[in-house]
Amino acid sequence: MSDFDKLVEEILESFWKSSPFAATFVGIHKYDHELDNVDGGYLMSVNKERRGFLKRLEDLDEKAMNHEEYIDWQLLKNWLQSNIRDFEEMRHWQKNAADYAN
Repeated sequence: MSDFDKLVEEILESFWKSSPFAATFVGIHKYDHELDNVDGGYLMSVNKERRGFLKRLEDLDEKAMNHEEYIDWQLLKNWLQSNIRDFEEMRHWQKNAADYAN
């Protein structure tokens, strides 16, 4: 398994763990017994982790990737950038009463 593949697995596992609802929705049943944690402190730690994942993705040599890996790399990088921007700038987690607990 390549470094890229390992990082993809780590990112996906982190996402499923941080959003059990999303995991169940796509058929990952490892976290069926859990609910999404909407605590502000927890969400900030998830965002920090995603910033770390983005940095690690950006540090990979995309020129060494095959075509499929490069597409996955771009998709993951864009998803992380969008997710981080939404969390830090749009701040729905603080504004939308359906999304926050505190």
